[in-house]
Amino acid sequence: YEIKKELSSFNKDFIFYMPSQSLTINTLIRILMLYIIGGREKIILFLVQYNDPSRLVLFLAKRLLSVNNLSIITSSQNFMSRFELSKESFVPLGVDTDKFCSVDTDRKRILRSKYSLDVSKPMFLHVGHFTKDRGISDLLQIKLNFPDSQVICIFSDFKEIPQGSIVSLEKQGIIIIHEYIEKIQEYYQMADFYIFPVRSELSSIGFPLSVIEALSCGIPTFSYKNVTLLKSNLEGITFYTDRSQLIEKIRNYNKDVKPNYNFSWSQVAENILEVI
Repeated sequence: YEIKKELSSFNKDFIFYMPSQSLTINTLIRILMLYIIGGREKIILFLVQYNDPSRLVLFLAKRLLSVNNLSIITSSQNFMSRFELSKESFVPLGVDTDKFCSVDTDRKRILRSKYSLDVSKPMFLHVGHFTKDRGISDLLQIKLNFPDSQVICIFSDFKEIPQGSIVSLEKQGIIIIHEYIEKIQEYYQMADFYIFPVRSELSSIGFPLSVIEALSCGIPTFSYKNVTLLKSNLEGITFYTDRSQLIEKIRNYNKDVKPNYNFSWSQVAENILEVI
């Protein structure tokens, strides 16, 4: 009743729905409820997290699409393929370009001193959830091959991490931070390289925010092959397929490449309005 009352208070042309759990049976039930209580307005479904939906879920979602009650836009190339969507349905995510911006060498030194990090040693950074397909062993390989480097993993406090895993990583020289950091942009800004070793899109959102935040800060990024990022042609990403290739590409990195990403959230909103 409260949702119906809230929806009826707007003079709307459509309902925009961005589910936290991506495409599930519950998502479709909510879509039907929104359609009924929302005055049978069209639903725009924005799918960010790919979750390998079941055949039943895909069948039902396609039926909704076929009767023109539902439109899907997504930031995942996997969803683009599963629904055979037009290229206009792909909407890349954005960053706060005022917050995530590049800094000069002097500012990097100030930031490293602020966080008690060595100003002279190279710094590798990874940010995200701790999951089994996160590819953290790639960071251990970096520390092994570049023993004088500072390898930092910032894990979100959204999920608990087994204490044994933290101790094991720290014993091997990885700096672990498992807490909310208000000024996370400062870690990107003082890093030399960003590493995105995630093996499966099921372990991150389709268009990884941490990658575009790093690029927006001008940080060279090395990513395990990711279909969404590969097709996005972003400047400043180097892709790899195994650990030995990662190490080789770090050693041979082209310093003339200038990473950049200046697609803001307001531009994302404009893109969505154009699509729908």
